[in-house]
Parts: sequence; structure tokens; C-alpha cells
Amino acid sequence: MLGAFDGRWAWIDHLAVADPFRRRAIGRLLMEAAERCHNLQVAACNQVLGYKAADNRFMEKPLVTLTPPDGALGEIV
Repeated sequence: MLGAFDGRWAWIDHLAVADPFRRRAIGRLLMEAAERCHNLQVAACNQVLGYKAADNRFMEKPLVTLTPPDGALGEIV
């Protein structure tokens, strides 16, 4: 499970269970443990766990990707 908790809100960014351990309710148990943090934010694809869409508003701002100087690797953001 990969996520964050800032003292008020918790986010689940990714949860995975290795193939040999699937179908044993491990993912569900991990989510139930995360739910005890209160104010849990999850992606819309988690409806199977009983989550429903809320009227939460998030804001975003596109970041400009600059071209690196000749010879440099990667991107500058």
C-alpha cells in the first residue's frame, strides 16, 4: 500500500497484493486498516468496497515542461 497521511486526510495512491496471495481478503483488510485513519480519500474505481462519489473539489494546475539544455538528460519541471 502506498499513500500519505497529513494528520487530517489520508490518501491511498496504490494498493497491490502479489499474485500468490490474492483471493485471501488481504487487500480488503489493508483498506479496512486505512479506513481507521478517518477522512480517507480513494479513487472512484473502489465502488466494490462500498465507496460512493462525494462532491469533493480538487484543483489542478498544468505545469510547463521545459526542454533541457543540449546534453542534459530528463525534463525540467
